[in-house]
Amino acid sequence: MQLQALEQLQEKVDALIELIQKLKNENQALIIRNQELDGQIDEMRQFADQLPETQARLGSLERENEELKNRQEDIKGRVDSMLSRIDTVE
Repeated sequence: MQLQALEQLQEKVDALIELIQKLKNENQALIIRNQELDGQIDEMRQFADQLPETQARLGSLERENEELKNRQEDIKGRVDSMLSRIDTVE
């Protein structure tokens, strides 16, 4: 009787050891995945932190580009005007 009880207890202990090992493996996999997610979150936060700065810089460059285009058109108009005067003089 005691031998049978000990065998049943041993089976339960073995089952618990197997379950513990599975849980340890699952926990290790979760730790690795969590570290991966932490890295991705950090990258996203860094990008998000830079986003307003990047948008502001983009806006500044777009305004500067528009100003340069306007100056280019102004210069082109003045050159055309000077060329037409030269044509008139000739």
